[in-house]
Amino acid sequence: MGFEADSTFATLLAFVALAVTTEAVIGFGSVLIALTLGANLYPISTLVPLLVCMNVMLTAYIALRHRHHVAGRLLRTRILPAMALGMVAGYTLFAHAPESMLRKFLGSFVVVIASIELRRSIGPQTGAAAPISDLRLGATALIAGIVHGVTATGGPVLVYALSRLGLDKSTFRSTLASVWLVLNGGLIAAYLADGRLGAHNAAAVAALAPIVATAAIFGDWFHTKLVERSFRIVVLVFLLLAGLSLML
Repeated sequence: MGFEADSTFATLLAFVALAVTTEAVIGFGSVLIALTLGANLYPISTLVPLLVCMNVMLTAYIALRHRHHVAGRLLRTRILPAMALGMVAGYTLFAHAPESMLRKFLGSFVVVIASIELRRSIGPQTGAAAPISDLRLGATALIAGIVHGVTATGGPVLVYALSRLGLDKSTFRSTLASVWLVLNGGLIAAYLADGRLGAHNAAAVAALAPIVATAAIFGDWFHTKLVERSFRIVVLVFLLLAGLSLML
């Protein structure tokens, strides 16, 4: 199934605008939002390559424009190696696993974690949450990579880990953008190699560009208006909603 210039595709572009604005503000969620909403319009297998292209456009803008905020050492030594390994495993070994089972498992995990952290953030302030250990960070990044290799939606799992590192909102967002830029660049190469990206959806990819550019600029502006505690609560509420959407 391809993309035609009709009302259905126009609705998908509206979903993309919402998704890109959200990620430009908080650092994750564009593929998850657009995929969750867009799955009511198109098959997931058709949507994923297109939405990965969307995400690369967005994350390239954030990661390059705000590269001075990227936690480079954290990215190179603790996140990317584990996520890349997991992504390769997810893409090659679990591409045909039942999607409904994966989505419900991931959604349950995210809902539990986000609920615990949201309760801590909204309740009386008793100090920062205990930092995550290197071992747990690596294991979580590996799981995030596996999920990302299957449906390009590993964000909620990785966000849980990064939210425990005490990063400020700009470092959090720019580091996440760099993760998605690298990993989704790899997915695009794989999609081109296996034929899921090509001339048949080039026009749809091109149609995304002005939507992504406009929404990214607006979201980037809004990002500067958030204060730290509000930012954390926004991230966790969105994480909770994203998890619930996966369980439905």
